[in-house]
Amino acid sequence: MTDLSMPALALPRDRAPTALRVGDVFSRSLKIFAAHWIAYCGMMAVGYAPIAAVMAAATAAVATGSMHGMQGHNVAIIALALIVMIGLLASLLLAPAAISFGAAQDMSGRGFSMSPSLRMALRRSPAILGLTILIVLYGMFGLILLIIPGLIIFCVYSVAIPACIIEGLGPIKSMSRSAFLTKGNRWRVFGILCVLYIGSAMLEKLVSLVPLRVDGVTIFHILSLPFDIFVGAFSAVALGVLYTQLRVAREGADVEHIAKVFD
Repeated sequence: MTDLSMPALALPRDRAPTALRVGDVFSRSLKIFAAHWIAYCGMMAVGYAPIAAVMAAATAAVATGSMHGMQGHNVAIIALALIVMIGLLASLLLAPAAISFGAAQDMSGRGFSMSPSLRMALRRSPAILGLTILIVLYGMFGLILLIIPGLIIFCVYSVAIPACIIEGLGPIKSMSRSAFLTKGNRWRVFGILCVLYIGSAMLEKLVSLVPLRVDGVTIFHILSLPFDIFVGAFSAVALGVLYTQLRVAREGADVEHIAKVFD
C-alpha cells in the first residue's frame, strides 16, 4: 500500500512491462512543450532568477571589495551569499517539478494550468527537497565507486520527482515507485536521459565556442541563461511525459486512469 490519499492510485498487480517508445516520448514532449513553451520557460526562469540575482550581487561585492582592499568584508559577503544561495537552490528544484506536473496533467487530457502546478510544487516542496538530496547522495556514491553504477542510479530514479509531486508520495516511496516504473525499460530511459542531458551539454559547449564579443562580453555569456532556461524547461516537460508513458508501459494505465491523479 502507498501513503496516498487517493484510492484510485493504488498500485496494480505486477505485470510484464511493454517496450517504451523513445521516439513517442520525444514527439509528445515536443508537442506539449510547443503548446505552452512561454509558460514553461517562464516557470523555469522564476527558478533561475533568484540565483542569478545573488550571483550578480556576489560578483559585484567581490569586485567592489577588491578595489577597496576590503578583504575581510569581502569574505563575509561571499559567505552570506553562499548561505543565501543554498536556500535559493530550492526554487531551482521546484520549478522543474512544477513543469513536470503540468506536462503530466496535459498528457492526461486535463490541460495545462500554471497556477495549480506552482501551488502543488510549493505544497510538496519538503518532500521534493528531501528526495533530491537522497538521489544526489545515492548517485554520488555510485559515481565514486564507478561511473556506471552512478548512471544506473540516476536512471532508476529518473521519474522519482514526478511520482513525488503527482502521486503525493514521500521521498523513499517515490524512489521505490520510480524503480518500479522504470523496470524493464531502463536502457530506453537511459537513452532518453543521454539525449536530454548529454545532448544539451554538447549544444552548450558549441555555443561557448562562438568567438563573437559584444561590449567585451562573449555571446556565450549572453545566451547561456536563456539557453539553460529553455533546455531545463523542455527536460522537465520530457520527464513528466516519460512518467506518464512509463505508467502506460508498466501498468497498462490508460489516459482516463492517469487523469484520476489530478482529481
